[in-house]
Amino acid sequence: MAQDIAFSPAPQMELLDNILREKFGGRDTWITADFLDVDRCIPGIPAAYKQEQQENRAVYIKGLFHGWQNEAFARLVANFGAMEKAPCLISLTSEHTFRWAIMATAADAEKLLTGMHWMMFHGQSLKTSMAIAPGRTVHLLTRRSSAQLPTPPYTPLHDLGEDVAHGHPSHASNKDPKGKMKENILLLAEYTTPTAKAGSAALLKEDTPSLKDSEFNPASNAAVALKEPAGLSRSEVIIRIQASSDTEEEIAHAPSQPAPFIPLATSWANIASAANPTTSIVELHSTRSASGRLRSVGRIPSVVRTERYADNQESQSEQMRVVFLLNLPNNLTLQDISNGVQEGPLVQIVFGFDEVEQSRYAGVVFQYAKDAELFHQVLMKERAESRPERFRFIMEAVRGDPFPADEVIKAMADPKICASRRLTMVKKAFFFVFGERHLTNLCNKIAGEENVQLVWLYNGGNATVVFSNVAAAMKMKTELDRLTAGAGLPGGQPAVWQGLQTTYSKDPCQVPLVLTTVINN
Repeated sequence: MAQDIAFSPAPQMELLDNILREKFGGRDTWITADFLDVDRCIPGIPAAYKQEQQENRAVYIKGLFHGWQNEAFARLVANFGAMEKAPCLISLTSEHTFRWAIMATAADAEKLLTGMHWMMFHGQSLKTSMAIAPGRTVHLLTRRSSAQLPTPPYTPLHDLGEDVAHGHPSHASNKDPKGKMKENILLLAEYTTPTAKAGSAALLKEDTPSLKDSEFNPASNAAVALKEPAGLSRSEVIIRIQASSDTEEEIAHAPSQPAPFIPLATSWANIASAANPTTSIVELHSTRSASGRLRSVGRIPSVVRTERYADNQESQSEQMRVVFLLNLPNNLTLQDISNGVQEGPLVQIVFGFDEVEQSRYAGVVFQYAKDAELFHQVLMKERAESRPERFRFIMEAVRGDPFPADEVIKAMADPKICASRRLTMVKKAFFFVFGERHLTNLCNKIAGEENVQLVWLYNGGNATVVFSNVAAAMKMKTELDRLTAGAGLPGGQPAVWQGLQTTYSKDPCQVPLVLTTVINN
């Protein structure tokens, strides 16, 4: 079935007062009493930003959570360029939020447009387009049979929502029957099959052809041009075409010249749902007890829970704390992965092997989902710009499945514990007796050699150890506390252990380590 579009006047918008601004965050939050469904319509940008829209600096973004704060949205957009404003419109009746980003320059807007488009965010694919001019709202209307639809890629489509199929005009006609010039609309292409969702609007209708299960993404941006963002297949292109500004006129149909269908590029993200029975299962905590395991599903690992968490109060967005790094070279170490993360504390880093691709991957589990998202966006930006910074090469990264908080993550958040991957040990002159080799051997014995990332002695009385996961650090601390508890007493450990203090310290992915030493082994 195909879906038609129609236009209506812009809804009445009101800028939030100072009190409500503090609640929602940001000074560019607008509200409307009109019912606006983010999957069924796209409003024009508020008139206050008309000049920025005309300068091609305003980008519309769909796929974010409705309750997201503007400050968090601004931090996400900042990965792609300088942002001046982050307008958002909240429909009080539908409780849906529409977001735009006003970039400092048209070039920054272009980077955001191509860089953020198709990115996965908490399991949802973000969609971007240039903002629609103020004064109008584009609506999705009734469906009709797709039997007469042309063959792709001559009908460019873009999925902006669930169960919507909307056709787009071609650039074959630049004028309507009355000779009026047509307004520019940006259309973004994707071939997907979204989940069904009912709903329509009884507004002015324009018959336009489309492919199945797709939706349009309009914007006011001049020129007829074909653009292919980096990393996308030929069927995932951005196409600028002409469409009528007169809501009562019929939009010209796209040409129906046949062409061979070009499928989406074979990528990790495209085959994530295809099961692969030949891929090995890798435990998160190696040979020791684990709260979950990494399992490859169609070459994309997923987390399989081995415990139940009936008392878990996290939302699904808060559970999106996993990022997978794919196709890793054999010489990439645990330390290399840790050094490449700067966003916040980690729960664990674990390596796995993909039997299909015959390549290594690593699962990085963050304490906070927001840090995982920022890390993923940094890597996607590097890929879009072909400029590696975090690692020696362009890293391929995908988001993992939801990872609910387990006992380890709860211990990290507990202010009485503040568990982390890093331990600090302090006792005057202790490490002149119990040197680096002895400490390393003890860590390898208790936590497993594969889980020991770094052992560092600053001086004779101060050392730090970093593990691949928090659970290993907790186990090591328990053992050190046991050794020191009865040290020097009859039947206890040797007196050398007496007075050794072991505490958790900031994760090096949160606060970088400064490795200096006065010890010469």
